[in-house]
Amino acid sequence: MISPTCFALSPITSRILACTSAIIVVLLVIGPTVPAEIRAERNLQLSDAELVDRGTVAYPLKGHIALTNVGKPVTGMLVECFVRGWKNRVGVTKTNSSGDFSFPGLPEGKYYVRASQKNVVTIRTIVATTRKSTNVLSLITEGCDRDCDSDPVLK
Repeated sequence: MISPTCFALSPITSRILACTSAIIVVLLVIGPTVPAEIRAERNLQLSDAELVDRGTVAYPLKGHIALTNVGKPVTGMLVECFVRGWKNRVGVTKTNSSGDFSFPGLPEGKYYVRASQKNVVTIRTIVATTRKSTNVLSLITEGCDRDCDSDPVLK
């Protein structure tokens, strides 16, 4: 048996491990959720839909945004929808109190989706909507100390 004193960790390493463990536990316990509005419209059970953050999703374009560290819905997040890259915006909305958003007037097709809000990491993803899919767009973000942005724009 190895003595526990052999594994002395620095205070910073201990905090990182504790935070990482807490996030993993929250995701396992809470897990991603299918928005109630989408379940009701499509009469979906949780097991019927696959939660995705990109790729092919159900038509019309709808989704849900939550924070990783607490699983709490993000309210009032600006969600923009673009076509042909990130310059031609065709729709804009905000998440509701449940973290849900939708673009009911858009036809089936390929869309570039960007969600942003002060003190929350900006999300960018690319999706294609189709009536043949039951996939649900579920986006996860995290808070930050200042107005922040995500990785470079997807091409």
